[in-house]
Amino acid sequence: MALVAERAASQLAGQARAAVAVAEHRALGADGAFKALATAYADFAAAEPGLYAALTTDTSGSTWSAQPGVERKALWNLVLQVVGRLTKNPDDTGAAVAAWSFLHGFASLRAAGMFGSSGPLDGFERGLAALIAGLGSAGES
Repeated sequence: MALVAERAASQLAGQARAAVAVAEHRALGADGAFKALATAYADFAAAEPGLYAALTTDTSGSTWSAQPGVERKALWNLVLQVVGRLTKNPDDTGAAVAAWSFLHGFASLRAAGMFGSSGPLDGFERGLAALIAGLGSAGES
């Protein structure tokens, strides 16, 4: 299972890096890079539910972050880097955890069909806007 999780992390990180690179090329700033990362994450979770489940499920009995593989660590570092641009703190672990928690919660609720037939409507975009506003202002304190 760990190999599948590493493969999932590698694929997700690759897609997210590419999306962030496009946002950077278009000079969309920290907000745009975060939106690109978040959208790539949500899209991956929807398109690859089995791989996403492997990525976020620990079967070793240890905590997920205690022994992350190389690819999962690289994915974490990408999230930390992109979120750090928002907060102007390159090592803002708390903000990265908050952002990842939102992304994982959204992906998990969508996968479980919890949004019903109407879908999430604009909840994803509102969540991203709230995170960007909150994390961005946190860097100003």
